[in-house]
Amino acid sequence: MPTTPTLTGDEAARVERGFLHLHSELSQGHVNLRELATTLLALVDLLVAQGFVSVDELRAQAAQVRDRLASTDIGRGLELALLDDRRDKYSHPDTAVVDCTARLPMCRAACCAIDRTLSAQDVEEGAVRWDLARPYRLRRVDGGGCCHLGADDRRCTVYAQRPLGCRTYSCSSDPRIWKDFERRIPNEESIAALFAWQTAPRLRGTDVAAPWEDKMHPAEKLHANEGEAQP
Repeated sequence: MPTTPTLTGDEAARVERGFLHLHSELSQGHVNLRELATTLLALVDLLVAQGFVSVDELRAQAAQVRDRLASTDIGRGLELALLDDRRDKYSHPDTAVVDCTARLPMCRAACCAIDRTLSAQDVEEGAVRWDLARPYRLRRVDGGGCCHLGADDRRCTVYAQRPLGCRTYSCSSDPRIWKDFERRIPNEESIAALFAWQTAPRLRGTDVAAPWEDKMHPAEKLHANEGEAQP
């Protein structure tokens, strides 16, 4: 198992100052949010108590507003996600076995274009880079999927330390990659879409979900939803 990377004195000091600033901002933000929530709830209580609005009307309107905000920056929140699995990735019982080397010429490592959420072990280990704009998701590069994917041979450059999400994923039942896994017939159109999504502009205030989300197979839905710990 690889060792945890260490920081020099100067690097550690910069990291500590960075976290101090971040935690100070988060603390002040929490204070502001608490005051806002207190004022808003007090106002709602008064409106309900004085008969200006009913509880049912309030809930129905809140549901409508929540739907409107779902695809905005406010609705998405910090987009902070962490795979909720504390088991050691190096001995994980659900590690998948796929003959990747033989399939690379056909699939072009399409699985490396799938959005991945890292585990706490992945983050603490430090071998895998995560997207600074979307912690803690695997970092991407334009046109190439994962940042750890070799530009020439399409092989994983951190295979021994690859994330837990990559270890437990199998493309064998993923229709986005294979029309027929056993006969090695790739889904060319869907593979192109996987990589194109990584290079497509991501506009603020829009839904960044992949267009094939409704067709995700159960394993991917698990990692995308149930497997993440959302704060």
